[in-house]
Amino acid sequence: MIIAQISGGLGNQLFQYALGKQLALKHNTQLKLDINIYQNPPPGATKRQFELNNFNIEVDIASIEEIKKIKRFHLKGLLKSIYWRTQYLKPYHKRDIIKEKTNLFDSNVLKASNNIYIEGYWQSEKYFKNIKDKLLKEFKPKNIINTEEYKYLNQIISSNSCSVHIRRGDYISNPKHHSIYKIIPFEYYEKSIDCVNEKEKNVMFFIFSDDLDWAKKAFNKINNIIFVDINDACKSMYLMSCCKHNIISNSTFSWWGAWLNNNPDKIVVTPQEWFQIESKLKTDDLLPKDWVKKLF
Repeated sequence: MIIAQISGGLGNQLFQYALGKQLALKHNTQLKLDINIYQNPPPGATKRQFELNNFNIEVDIASIEEIKKIKRFHLKGLLKSIYWRTQYLKPYHKRDIIKEKTNLFDSNVLKASNNIYIEGYWQSEKYFKNIKDKLLKEFKPKNIINTEEYKYLNQIISSNSCSVHIRRGDYISNPKHHSIYKIIPFEYYEKSIDCVNEKEKNVMFFIFSDDLDWAKKAFNKINNIIFVDINDACKSMYLMSCCKHNIISNSTFSWWGAWLNNNPDKIVVTPQEWFQIESKLKTDDLLPKDWVKKLF
């Protein structure tokens, strides 16, 4: 059994599930999800919801007993001490509980054994790129889209469409996130739109944002713009993935919208720098090599 801790927003949940799926397929075993953090969020965290059950995924939730067993909570006294000392003598990737050490890709994680608990964000396609076809099938909304959403979908598939995702929200309001993530300026989106227009003709830009009021003011002089006003993260991500091209923000949510875009000729534009310098996080393995990186 592989148990993956699921935490954060939809983008992070998909990364965590994808690595868990990779390891479960490798060992021909069950993948179960630990979603307890949504009942007991850490102090200062942005309030999130578990959303993987809205996708075409067979969600199997790990019980408290299964989590305690794989974490060896039943051990007491000397046995507990011996167990943990033995664990720390093992290579990092051979332990029963594997906690992410860095946001850079670690190939050793893919050598992990069966019957483990994984905890981290695992933000690199290198952990699961070889099972992309399986993930493309699973990472689609389970529920049929409604009339309003179908209107956007029809506009997207009938045009030379490009999604533009603007992430503001908790990057501004949450002090912890504000200290980690850069606030991407409007100039980035303006130059990214110019970049796509230089390569493609008659592009229609579909604006997705958690702050549409700000976006409508900022983009009021840009031509060929449609604002996508739906309040459903899974369906918004799906609509982004249906666009022929993507301009993303420094957000794993729009990262997945672009990655799930199956157009072989897609243009994906991304900020080259996602994080504040003080955070010491890097994008080396986060951003696929063929995406166009703009420095902001």
